[in-house]
Amino acid sequence: MSPWVGLAAAVVLVASHWGAYEHGRSVEQAQAGQVSAKRDSGVCLAEVIGERDARQQQRQGARAQEEARATAHDQRVVAAAGGASADAAGQRLRSDAAQFAAAVVTKGA
Repeated sequence: MSPWVGLAAAVVLVASHWGAYEHGRSVEQAQAGQVSAKRDSGVCLAEVIGERDARQQQRQGARAQEEARATAHDQRVVAAAGGASADAAGQRLRSDAAQFAAAVVTKGA
């Protein structure tokens, strides 16, 4: 066997091993890219879910605030009506008391 044949065989052997090594590296990088993409998509999904939950909480807060505003308005209306009724009743009571006092003074004289 000539030294050139042995050298050529060694070069082919090194080249084939180098090719297998590079292929293994590219497969590992592809798998790592897939894992990374899957993880990133999970993170994005979690962010989307978190944002959706935050918007839902904001809507619930706004709804509760609007309900509280409406309830307060209703209470003010009822209180104002009650106050007007109380004013009218107070006026009637004062008028009746004045009439009674006048009647008592008139009968007593």
